[in-house]
Amino acid sequence: ASYFIKLKKIIFKFEYKNIVPYLKILFPLFLVDLVFKTNDFLPRYSLSYFNSNYDVGLYTVYENYSRIFYLFITPLIFILYPYIASFFNKEKFDKYFLTLRSSFEMSLYAYISVSIVGIFYLQDLIPLISNQTFLAKSEYIIYFFIANLLMCLIAIFQPILILYNKPKMYSIFIILFLLSIISSLILVNLYGIFGSVISKILINFAIIFGIYYMIGKEISNIFNLKFLFSISFYLILIYQVLIQINRLIVGHYSLNLFISATVIGLIFIMFQNKNIKYFASIRS
Repeated sequence: ASYFIKLKKIIFKFEYKNIVPYLKILFPLFLVDLVFKTNDFLPRYSLSYFNSNYDVGLYTVYENYSRIFYLFITPLIFILYPYIASFFNKEKFDKYFLTLRSSFEMSLYAYISVSIVGIFYLQDLIPLISNQTFLAKSEYIIYFFIANLLMCLIAIFQPILILYNKPKMYSIFIILFLLSIISSLILVNLYGIFGSVISKILINFAIIFGIYYMIGKEISNIFNLKFLFSISFYLILIYQVLIQINRLIVGHYSLNLFISATVIGLIFIMFQNKNIKYFASIRS
C-alpha cells in the first residue's frame, strides 16, 4: 500500500511544464526518425503492392545483408556522441570539432571497409542466408550499400541538430516526410526494385541536404556536399568493379581476403593523402 501511495504522489507532482523542455529536444529527433523510418519501410510495402513476391524477397535479402555491415559502425558513432555534446555545452569548441571530425572520418572509413568485405563475400554469404537465385541481380547490392552509407552520415549529424536547435528544422523534415511517401510510391510503381532503392538513396540525400542546410556553416570544416556526391560516385564505381571481380573468384577465400585488404589499404592511404582533391575536403 505504501508503494502505491508513493507512486501516487509522484504522479500528482508531475507538472506539464517539466516535460516541455524535453519535448523541444526530442521532437527534432522524432521528425528525422519519422522520415528515416518511412523511407526505410515504405519501399518494401510499395513493392509488395506493385510488384512480385520475388522482388520483395530480393529487396529484403539485400537490405538486411547490407544493414548487417551498417550495424558494425553504429557503436563508433554513438560512443563518441556524449563527448561531442559535453564539449559543445562546455563551449570547448576545439575539442568539440576535433571529436566530431574523428567520429565522421572513423565511421566513414570503417563503413567503406566493411562494405568492401561484404561485397567480396557476397557470392559466398547470400546462399547461406537465402535463395541463391537472388545472386542473379547482385548489382543491386551496390545501391543498398550507398543508401546505408548515407544512413551512417545521417546518424552522425542527426544528434548535432539538437545542439544547434535550428528553428527551420520542423518544416523541412515535415516536407521530407511527405516527399519520402511520394517518392517511394512513384518510383516503385515505375521502376520496381530499382526504383525502391533509388527512392531510399534520394530521400537519404534529401535528409542530409536538410541537415546541411541548417548547420552547414557550423560543420563546413568537417563535411560538405561536394565531398558527399564525390564519395558516393566513386564508391558506386569501386563497388561495381569489385562485384565483377568477385564473380570471377567465387570460393577463393584467401584471394578474396587479400584483394579486399588491398583495396581497404589503398582507400586508407587516400584518406591520409592531403594532395587528393576530394578526400582533402574533409581534412584541415
